[in-house]
Amino acid sequence: MSVELWQVTIMRKVLNDFCAHHDMSVRDRTAITAAGFLMKFATEGEADAGEFRTRLDEAMLEHLLERNSVAKQHGGHMARTDKCANP
Repeated sequence: MSVELWQVTIMRKVLNDFCAHHDMSVRDRTAITAAGFLMKFATEGEADAGEFRTRLDEAMLEHLLERNSVAKQHGGHMARTDKCANP
């Protein structure tokens, strides 16, 4: 399924709100991960801004918990990279 222009507008608003709430730039690695999730939701047919926000919060929480789990498995040390993992 393709993403429509109106969905892009909603996604950008949700991403801007997410970044403002978490005091980060849209260029931040976490914001880029969030944008990837939003794109995924849009291709799945998501259309509602509120649902985008809810799904993004859930996905990011799961993503961060997963990253913490992996970090603990590596003794709390994970190599930092400039590339964002696929959401």
